[in-house]
Amino acid sequence: MPFVTVRTSAAMSREQELALKSRIGQAVSLVPGKSEASLLLCFEPPCRLYLRGAEAPAALISADFFGSEDHVGFDRFAAAVSRAFDDVLGVPPENVFIRFGDIGVWSAGCAAFDIARLR
Repeated sequence: MPFVTVRTSAAMSREQELALKSRIGQAVSLVPGKSEASLLLCFEPPCRLYLRGAEAPAALISADFFGSEDHVGFDRFAAAVSRAFDDVLGVPPENVFIRFGDIGVWSAGCAAFDIARLR
């Protein structure tokens, strides 16, 4: 399951948020075995981001994936998300930063999923 959290300094309308939701959902499918159907996506309220010492349109994204330790498709995901932020919010790709994380164990409801036990 992918978990994506978006922080950006760019103001975002509901329509822009929905457009980014769709584009991030499509980008997740570039990682083998992942799809929007299993995506949990969070948009945090606009925040102040200081880039290179100044306020600038920027995005800081956390993208955590379960069972993708080989990182296949992460480069294509990053490129697609960076293009989406440029197209939808005008945030230049060089101002889009993505932190990837590997999830080894997570839980939903009463079930826990451990990648070591699934292999």
